[in-house]
Amino acid sequence: MLPVRSADEGNSAFGTAFVVRHDQARTYLVTCAHVVRDVGGDGQVLAGGQPALVQHCRLPVLPGGARPDVSLFRP
Repeated sequence: MLPVRSADEGNSAFGTAFVVRHDQARTYLVTCAHVVRDVGGDGQVLAGGQPALVQHCRLPVLPGGARPDVSLFRP
Protein backbone atom coordinates (compact mmCIF):
# COMPACT_ATOMS: atom_id res chain seq x y z
CA MET A 1 0.00 0.00 0.00
CA LEU A 2 1.29 3.45 -0.94
CA PRO A 3 -0.01 6.91 -0.07
CA VAL A 4 -1.36 8.96 -2.97
CA ARG A 5 -1.33 12.75 -2.81
CA SER A 6 -1.15 15.77 -5.08
CA ALA A 7 2.02 17.32 -6.47
CA ASP A 8 0.26 20.64 -5.82
CA GLU A 9 1.21 21.58 -2.26
CA GLY A 10 -2.01 23.59 -1.96
CA ASN A 11 -4.12 20.46 -2.53
CA SER A 12 -4.60 18.43 0.66
CA ALA A 13 -6.53 15.55 -0.95
CA PHE A 14 -5.05 12.09 -0.43
CA GLY A 15 -5.76 8.38 -0.74
CA THR A 16 -4.01 5.04 -0.99
CA ALA A 17 -2.98 2.73 -3.80
CA PHE A 18 -2.17 -0.96 -3.98
CA VAL A 19 0.37 -2.79 -6.14
CA VAL A 20 -1.47 -5.05 -8.60
CA ARG A 21 1.47 -5.97 -10.85
CA HIS A 22 5.22 -5.74 -10.61
CA ASP A 23 7.72 -7.01 -13.15
CA GLN A 24 11.30 -6.18 -14.09
CA ALA A 25 10.26 -3.06 -16.01
CA ARG A 26 7.28 -1.56 -14.17
CA THR A 27 5.03 -1.52 -11.16
CA TYR A 28 1.31 -0.91 -11.59
CA LEU A 29 -0.88 0.50 -8.86
CA VAL A 30 -4.64 0.74 -8.51
CA THR A 31 -6.73 3.25 -6.56
CA CYS A 32 -10.19 4.74 -6.75
CA ALA A 33 -10.70 7.06 -9.72
CA HIS A 34 -12.06 9.74 -7.40
CA VAL A 35 -8.67 9.81 -5.61
CA VAL A 36 -6.93 10.63 -8.91
CA ARG A 37 -9.55 13.31 -9.67
CA ASP A 38 -9.32 14.78 -6.16
CA VAL A 39 -5.52 15.14 -6.24
CA GLY A 40 -5.73 17.01 -9.54
CA GLY A 41 -5.77 14.33 -12.22
CA ASP A 42 -3.03 13.07 -14.49
CA GLY A 43 0.17 15.03 -14.00
CA GLN A 44 -0.56 15.78 -10.33
CA VAL A 45 -0.49 12.25 -8.89
CA LEU A 46 2.29 11.33 -6.46
CA ALA A 47 2.45 7.70 -5.29
CA GLY A 48 4.76 7.15 -2.37
CA GLY A 49 6.12 10.64 -3.04
CA GLN A 50 7.05 9.83 -6.66
CA PRO A 51 5.31 11.20 -9.78
CA ALA A 52 2.94 8.64 -11.27
CA LEU A 53 1.64 8.25 -14.83
CA VAL A 54 -2.08 7.50 -15.04
CA GLN A 55 -2.80 4.65 -17.45
CA HIS A 56 -6.21 5.27 -18.97
CA CYS A 57 -8.16 2.06 -19.15
CA ARG A 58 -11.64 1.63 -20.51
CA LEU A 59 -13.80 -0.27 -18.06
CA PRO A 60 -17.26 -1.46 -18.99
CA VAL A 61 -20.25 0.60 -17.91
CA LEU A 62 -22.16 -1.16 -15.16
CA PRO A 63 -25.89 -1.85 -15.29
CA GLY A 64 -27.75 1.40 -14.72
CA GLY A 65 -25.01 3.47 -16.41
CA ALA A 66 -22.54 3.68 -13.52
CA ARG A 67 -18.82 3.53 -14.24
CA PRO A 68 -16.39 1.64 -11.99
CA ASP A 69 -14.47 3.98 -9.63
CA VAL A 70 -11.02 2.57 -10.51
CA SER A 71 -7.76 4.10 -11.78
CA LEU A 72 -4.59 2.32 -12.83
CA PHE A 73 -1.26 4.12 -12.77
CA ARG A 74 2.47 3.57 -12.50
CA PRO A 75 5.21 5.50 -10.75
